[in-house]
Amino acid sequence: MRNKSCIYLTLWILALFATNATYGQQLDPLEDLSAYSYHERGFVDSLDDKLAKKPYVHIKPYYFRAYNSDKEYIAMQLGKRECDQIFLYIKVFVHNSCVRDGEVVEFIFKDGSIKSIKKNHHSVNCDGVIVKRLTNREQKMLLQGKIKSFMVFTFQKDYTFHLTEEMASSIQSDIQLLRNYQF
Repeated sequence: MRNKSCIYLTLWILALFATNATYGQQLDPLEDLSAYSYHERGFVDSLDDKLAKKPYVHIKPYYFRAYNSDKEYIAMQLGKRECDQIFLYIKVFVHNSCVRDGEVVEFIFKDGSIKSIKKNHHSVNCDGVIVKRLTNREQKMLLQGKIKSFMVFTFQKDYTFHLTEEMASSIQSDIQLLRNYQF
């Protein structure tokens, strides 16, 4: 009898893992990451958390898939620390993507103008991390024009990401929200 119950238990566990495996195969994590980027926007209250011993707030991240690629994508997030400027955080989810030190991000606008954001405030790394404090000039630049796409530069490859109208206006409204936010 004990041997029979062990067999049933084993079959039940195998069935449990088999159903989870089939659900995992049906869901593609890269299916349409951009669909999540402009739903339920707003602040994530992190005033209890500290970033370099200062409270901060941030917007939920945007997820972008690289142009002409199925496996290369990034997360982009805007935030603001107390008594500080807005920061732009980008994480490239590609193994061993070494970020350049100089020109790191380039925004391309609908009117054809190209504006570069230089100087990664995070040290040179191969983790794909870019952190940039946006100056008032860079904030105004991003607020004035409609962003069509942007490029992220690494030593291995330059990644291009295209934005929809909703995503571009959502990024602009998030920057405006952070500019007006008072701690």
